Amino acid sequence: DWIKLELIGDDYNLQPDPFALLEASEILINDGFKVLPYCTDDLVLCQRFNDLGCEVLMPWGAPIGTGKGLFNSYILKSIRERLPNTTLIV
Repeated sequence: DWIKLELIGDDYNLQPDPFALLEASEILINDGFKVLPYCTDDLVLCQRFNDLGCEVLMPWGAPIGTGKGLFNSYILKSIRERLPNTTLIV
């Protein structure tokens, strides 16, 4: 019943579409799935996913294919601190 959910909003850097992702996550959770959303590293967005019932979040560390490593370790640490009981996969 687990589903990794990716909804790409930009074809150039494969950035997730946060609005469609929230909507689809809510639908799938209501249908009984455990949703693992691939999302941007926005703290408010991650809190919204957590409030919906997502037990695992997959915030991006950098745009896919850039080879830059972690773009913003500060915000990833902030997400970890604010959502201590949520599993993060980066």
